[in-house]
Amino acid sequence: MTEPAAEQAIRRLLDRQTDAWNRGDAAAYAADAPEEIWFMNILGQTATGKRPFLERHEVIFRTIFSGSRLEQEILRWRLIAPGIAMVATRIRRTGFRTLPPGISPSADRALHTRLLQVLVEDAGSRRLAAYHNVAVSPSAAGQ
Repeated sequence: MTEPAAEQAIRRLLDRQTDAWNRGDAAAYAADAPEEIWFMNILGQTATGKRPFLERHEVIFRTIFSGSRLEQEILRWRLIAPGIAMVATRIRRTGFRTLPPGISPSADRALHTRLLQVLVEDAGSRRLAAYHNVAVSPSAAGQ
């Protein structure tokens, strides 16, 4: 896949994620996750597998992040091998009910995170191989 085609595929995946989050649709949010996905949430909790990824999002979409809105901006991306891309995004979440213990909103009342994903080409589209989400300290949210 050429770099422009890879970037388009990455942007389509990110658009699907954003749309699914904003609809509170955990199944759609997990649609690009393969059975062997590795993931880490903002609390540093890790798991492997599509089912745990889906179940975790079902819970948060029903509870703390019910009705929340997600904005996602690409900070950088690159092809690290044929068919494998790494993408870092700046995430801003608003409209949440509450936040997990130890996580605080920024002055703009939003939760800012950085999401690092490893995407693997599969039948012409991108799938999530790894998903690492990190909460940003409120004092560093604008960076």
